Amino acid sequence: FAAGGEPTRLLFFRQSREVLVDRGSAYEQPNGADAELVMSTGVVEHQKGRVVYFYRAQPAQAVQAASVHTDLSFGVVGPNSLEHMQVTLSQLYMPLLTQAAHRWKPDATSNDARQEFFSTLARSADTIGEAVGTLNSGFMLRRPDKAQDVDSKAAAFSKAAGEPETVLALERVVEEWCSETEALLAFRDTDRQEPDDAGPELEFEYWRNRTSKLNGIADQLKGRDHRVAMSVLGMAKSKVHKRWKGLDAAISDACNEAKDNSRYLSTLDKYLEPLVGGGTPAAVAEALPGLMNAIKMMYTVSRFYNTTERLTGLFGRITNKIISTSKLYLHAGDPSTSLWQLDAHQLVVRLRECIALCKAYREQYWLTKDKLAKQPDGKHFDLPEETIFGKSERFSSRLGQLVDLFTTVGQFRALASHRVEGMAELMSIYDAAVANMISKPYELLDYDKLAFEEDRLSFDASIREVERLLVRFINASFETISSTDASLRVLQQLQAVLDRPLLKDDINSKLVVVFHNYGLDLETVRRMYEKQKGAPPTVRNVPPVTGAITWARQLMRRIEEPMLKFQANSGLMNTKEAKKIVRTYNRIARTVVEFETLWHMAWAKSIEASKAGIAATLLIRHPTDKKLYVNFDREILQLIREAKLLTRIGVAVPEAAMAVMLQEDKLKRYYNELSYSLDQYRAVVAQIPPVLSPLLEPHLKDFERKLHPGMVTLTWTSMNIDGYLHRVHATLFRLGDVVSKAKDLVQARIERNMWAISNMRLVDLPSDASFTLDRFVSLQERFVHEQSAVLSTRLREAEEAVAGLMKLITEYPLEPGIPGPSAEKKEEVRAYFAQLMYRAVLNCTKASLNVMKRRVGSRASGGFLFAERPFINIAVELTIPHVSTTPSLDDVQAAINRCSRAVLGASKQVAVWSSPSGRNRGGTLFDELGKDKEIVRTVLVLTGAVDGVKRRVLEHIEQFSKYEWLWTESKDAAHSSFIARDPSVEDFESELQRYVAVEDDVARIVPVQNVGIISLVMAPLKYSLRAEAAAWKTKYTQNLQVTAKKKLDLLVAWIDDVSLRLKQEIRDLGSVRFAMGVLKEVRDRERTIEQDFSPVEEIYGLLARHDHRMSREEADTVANLSSLWKKLRRQADSVADAMTAQQTRLKSELVRNVKQFAADIAQFRNDWDSNGPATPGIEASQGRERLKRYAALWEVMEARRVHFRAGEELFGLRKVEYQDLSRTEKEIEHLEQMYGLHLEVMTALGSFRELMWVDVPEEMGGIESALARFQSLSKKVPKAMRGFEAFTEVKKSVDEFVATVPLLRLLIHPCMRSRHWTMLMNATGKHLNVGGESFRLFNILDANLLEKKRDVEEISKAARSELQIEERFTLILEEWTDCALEFAEFKDRGCIVLGDSATTAMMERLDETQMNISSMLNSRHIGPLRDEVQSIYNKLAAASEIVEQWVQVQTSWLHLVVVFNGGAILKQMPEEVRRFRVIDRSWEELMVKARETRLLLTFCFGNEHLRSTLTHIQEQLEVSSMALSDFLGEKRGIFSRFHFVSDAMLLDMLSEESNLDHIQVHLASIFDSVDNIEFDDKMRIVAISSDDGQPLRLADPVVPEGNIEEWLGSLETEIKRTVGRAVQTAALDCETMQIEPLTHKHPAQVALLAMQILWTLEVEDSLSKFSLNDSARKAAVRVQSLVAIGRRTGAELQEHGVCVGCSTK
Repeated sequence: FAAGGEPTRLLFFRQSREVLVDRGSAYEQPNGADAELVMSTGVVEHQKGRVVYFYRAQPAQAVQAASVHTDLSFGVVGPNSLEHMQVTLSQLYMPLLTQAAHRWKPDATSNDARQEFFSTLARSADTIGEAVGTLNSGFMLRRPDKAQDVDSKAAAFSKAAGEPETVLALERVVEEWCSETEALLAFRDTDRQEPDDAGPELEFEYWRNRTSKLNGIADQLKGRDHRVAMSVLGMAKSKVHKRWKGLDAAISDACNEAKDNSRYLSTLDKYLEPLVGGGTPAAVAEALPGLMNAIKMMYTVSRFYNTTERLTGLFGRITNKIISTSKLYLHAGDPSTSLWQLDAHQLVVRLRECIALCKAYREQYWLTKDKLAKQPDGKHFDLPEETIFGKSERFSSRLGQLVDLFTTVGQFRALASHRVEGMAELMSIYDAAVANMISKPYELLDYDKLAFEEDRLSFDASIREVERLLVRFINASFETISSTDASLRVLQQLQAVLDRPLLKDDINSKLVVVFHNYGLDLETVRRMYEKQKGAPPTVRNVPPVTGAITWARQLMRRIEEPMLKFQANSGLMNTKEAKKIVRTYNRIARTVVEFETLWHMAWAKSIEASKAGIAATLLIRHPTDKKLYVNFDREILQLIREAKLLTRIGVAVPEAAMAVMLQEDKLKRYYNELSYSLDQYRAVVAQIPPVLSPLLEPHLKDFERKLHPGMVTLTWTSMNIDGYLHRVHATLFRLGDVVSKAKDLVQARIERNMWAISNMRLVDLPSDASFTLDRFVSLQERFVHEQSAVLSTRLREAEEAVAGLMKLITEYPLEPGIPGPSAEKKEEVRAYFAQLMYRAVLNCTKASLNVMKRRVGSRASGGFLFAERPFINIAVELTIPHVSTTPSLDDVQAAINRCSRAVLGASKQVAVWSSPSGRNRGGTLFDELGKDKEIVRTVLVLTGAVDGVKRRVLEHIEQFSKYEWLWTESKDAAHSSFIARDPSVEDFESELQRYVAVEDDVARIVPVQNVGIISLVMAPLKYSLRAEAAAWKTKYTQNLQVTAKKKLDLLVAWIDDVSLRLKQEIRDLGSVRFAMGVLKEVRDRERTIEQDFSPVEEIYGLLARHDHRMSREEADTVANLSSLWKKLRRQADSVADAMTAQQTRLKSELVRNVKQFAADIAQFRNDWDSNGPATPGIEASQGRERLKRYAALWEVMEARRVHFRAGEELFGLRKVEYQDLSRTEKEIEHLEQMYGLHLEVMTALGSFRELMWVDVPEEMGGIESALARFQSLSKKVPKAMRGFEAFTEVKKSVDEFVATVPLLRLLIHPCMRSRHWTMLMNATGKHLNVGGESFRLFNILDANLLEKKRDVEEISKAARSELQIEERFTLILEEWTDCALEFAEFKDRGCIVLGDSATTAMMERLDETQMNISSMLNSRHIGPLRDEVQSIYNKLAAASEIVEQWVQVQTSWLHLVVVFNGGAILKQMPEEVRRFRVIDRSWEELMVKARETRLLLTFCFGNEHLRSTLTHIQEQLEVSSMALSDFLGEKRGIFSRFHFVSDAMLLDMLSEESNLDHIQVHLASIFDSVDNIEFDDKMRIVAISSDDGQPLRLADPVVPEGNIEEWLGSLETEIKRTVGRAVQTAALDCETMQIEPLTHKHPAQVALLAMQILWTLEVEDSLSKFSLNDSARKAAVRVQSLVAIGRRTGAELQEHGVCVGCSTK
């Protein structure tokens, strides 16, 4: 799993390999072969058991130990992948996802989506589990073994039918089939054992499993062995065959029944999905009509499932599932959750939903039953309803009881949540009753548990006791509560149980007491008002006017809210005391309203003064710090805030304030943008690195010139502020971009590189590691080389960054007249960075040399354990004749010097920008660094690093000189000297003990000895010393064993040989001679046998004591020497008695035959030399034939030689030697080896050449392994045979074939197409009919591929690349060929618009596909497919362009289609309406044609009519849109109040201007206080009314005719005139009329205004008389009159036409 490595997956498993390769031959493993640990990619080896897998998704990245949990996915897969997937889903992912669901983002998924996700996941796991169960429950028939030996031919069937043994075996198998099949068929669905609450899924599973089993039988009977068995039994006329034939039809019927039932039941899946998946009752109820309809169809159409029993069972299972689903829903999805743990109110809602579900289930059944009953010819639902709905009825009844129970629980839980003090006793009784119910062991939803009824009655009795105590508590509580708020709060807390009959009357009595206390609160509020009205307390951050009005309204709310609650009790308000309290309430309310009005009027007068700040300039420069600030008056913000808050609380705001408030966003935006610009400017200036400040001075002057108009000419009311801000922002953006880029260049590319260089180390010397010298040198040189490359790269990057920095600053556009940075400043910046570079490289070099100095100069403690590891590991070795170190200390010092030179040399390739003194530009840093004194001092220290430890190392090595005798003395000489003394066994043992002592001494030497920076590794020396000591020891033991073994082998061999020779039969002279010699040998040896045995046995005893290893056979032989000798003596005695004297006559015959044999050998050798297989120039086949013939002749000669030699030994004659015969033997062996290899190679290569080309891919592995074996065998041929032509032919043929194999690998790849073969034929000049039936491997081999190797490789590489492009292009073509446009409904006009989401997704896919195709076209291997790819690219580009234009046109059309279809626009814009109707007709025709074609590319590509149509429609829509904007502008010009409404609202009014009821909806947006208008019988406007219902009759009626803007203008004028007249009349009436008639005659606001006028006149008159008593008295009378009017009932006020609400106010 290296970076960029392959593969992306690895599998590990244990199993025996299916195929093994041994010496080039492949063979299958036996079933019992040992299992091996296999690592595979899953391509070659196929696992059979448990597998551990590792997979990485990003091959480009290497797997790191720290992030292995994210880089790799790993796990275990069992042999059954489906079962493994089911277990993983259900036992791993589902629990993990369920636990993590609460951490999902709240807005990421809704609860319904989560529930659907989990239910879908659960169903997926269940489906996979069912599939596993189905596979595991397959029905398997035993295979007839005898049928495998019978061919599938009629003659073979007939022959087998005549064999009783075969027929009998087949009958037994088929009888077994019959028995198993009959048992399967006999099992009916009524025989199933299911739980009482079984759901419909068990019914589905049963029929699916039965279908699988029956289909399995049918599939197995189609197999070859089964068909053969039935054919043989049929010809044999077996009874079993007839029996099976009878079952065949039954199997077909049962299979059809199971399939039919499964098919019809599967139609219920989608309707049962909410039920089976644990959906909500609403979802289940929604699916019930479809479910009933599907069952009805199944009942009327199905052939097998239409019985009453099956349908009743199905309904019963559905009932069970409805009950179980309802229970799960009530338990909130977790059966372990008790109902008592859930929220009572939510539970009651759920209980009622479940009751509704059961009711809907019954209703849907009856509705379906009625539908079937109306069909006289169809089937009817005659099903036992008690069986179907009995459970659901009992379940619904229980749910109803639980609704009552938990309603009570919910009420008291709500009461308990208020934590009312003093209710502990009664709540304890309630808690005990609830706890008693909770403690019951039964499930509340178990409707069969009758104990619930008794427990519920007990619970109700406890609740009644709680209610009695609650009444007592209420009485006690109200005796102590004195405030109205507290009383109402208690009543609110008791609201949850107020509906209980026992409490309702008591609560009403307490309400009277509370109302009395409310009257006292009113007096408190009055006193508070009088005390605080001068300085009302306000809320924090609220302006004064709004705060005062808010305080007044808060007082009003304090007295109004309780009054509203009291008004709900009509009985309470009709009492005498209540009327008095109401009068007090009206008086206080009127005073508070007047207070609010005075504050509002005072604020309205101060508006103009507050507006003066908007005439100031935008910016101002502070005279002290000379900084720019935004010149904005805070009074404007307070004015805006007052207006906003007053508007928010419903207070009318003057138009002047409204005008300022409407500019709030603009003013704040200007202020924020200017503040932001100045802040950003200061931030930009602060970001400028100090070194760049001189270079950026012109840029800052340029920006301040852009700010200058804001300080001189522009004010907050100027019209061109946006343009000014745009210029400022653009300049600031450019300045910020330059500064940011410059800062990034300095920090990221210059300073960061310098920091990295300064912290770079050119050596890698970890303190916890030691090195061998070679590894140290190679590692450091490689590291220095790598770091030097990094150093050069970073310096080059920094230098380029400096150049880029200068270019960036210089190319910045400045205002005319502002000069850019000078050349001197640029040079100063360059010199600064050059100095920075030099210091970084200097620090890097110093630090690297100091690292070496610290590491090399470390003083590690001696011994084996140490704190800091030494620097260099050197081995102490025995290099005879001395003990030395490898490498030597001089080599160590040379390596350190070499490393330090490499560190310094890293700077030789680094050019100097500018030397520290400003000179030496163009040189290298090496020259500059060499002048640094500290570097020179450090290098000198390093050159003597090893001198300090050299003496100590040599002293340590000197201590091993005491072992010099082990390698200086000669083992052979010492052993010979020892042997010369004729040592005894004791002497041997003493000598061996000496070497054992040396081994023990060497073992005590420490393995590692640290001497300063050197770590002396003693292991090689210890090994050598032990080896030397062991060699001395072995010299003696081996020589001793060899001596003893020779003696032992001689003794045993002699005994065995003699015993074998004595067994030969005495037939002739040769056998007699042979036996006599053997007997003499036995008699001679008998005298010395004991002397021969004793030394051997003693020596082997010594070897055993010194643990010298010997074979078990050797030890057994030593133990059995005596018994072997005794056995031989007995055998010799028996042979001696059988010999006779037959030796004389054969001696003369032997001499004669020996002479003749010598002559025959000479003749054979002469023939071999002249005509033998080694004759030069013969062919390989001829040589093989000769070798075979001469080898046979040699074997005859050898047999004769052996026979004659035995005769010579018998008679004591001189032995004759035959040299020619021995020489011929060796030559025959070598020639057989060579010619055998030639024959095997030529045969194999010939078979390879004859392979069909289509078979080459499968055989390529065998070819490669065979060639490797041939190369190995060729190397083993003797050198004398390598000059033969046969060997030369073998070598050449194998080497050429081996060189050709990689090219064959390239050519068999599937990417090779006919064009590539044509290219290959052009390159080789050979015709290759690759597609021909007779095309073989030799046709390719004869094309001289090796000569065109580069061409073949290039062609193959191109073919692979083209295949990848072709596959990607095919996927794209398949995707877009069938891509269709999606349409959506538009109102009632049909599908005449493109689907929004589908079209957007399609456009995104179009863009992505075009990018992919563009990358394909840029490939150099696109050649063969360029035209096709370019064609589809052009089509997609054209389609994308048209679809984008289409969507734009559709958006414009949708905006205008509603406008031009009715209203005043039809009359006032007839030309535009006609234009749009033409557009609309063109649009509809276009969409009809699009729906007919639908395919994107077919309709859009090349359709110029479509393009022109869309362009035309778009142009016409733009014309219509502009005309519509002009039309609305004209309307607003006529009636200015249309500016208050949006374009959409105005268009809505114009489209329905004749519908006066529709116009009334928008009146409040046009007139602030007009909510409704009244018409007379002539449809004239005669009156208007406000939102509180107060009417104002117009002086003259207004006729709403003509254009809407005209009659609305008339209405506005008439309203103004009428209000003026009303005020004028009221002003006159107030001096002559009493208060009550005045208020009855005029509207409330007009009457109040008249009374204020009258009061003003009276006060002025009193002031002129210097007495206010008279005016005060009159004012008091009027107030009393108004109070009296306010105390009247609503009915009395309405008799006089007074609005009740207005009177109250």
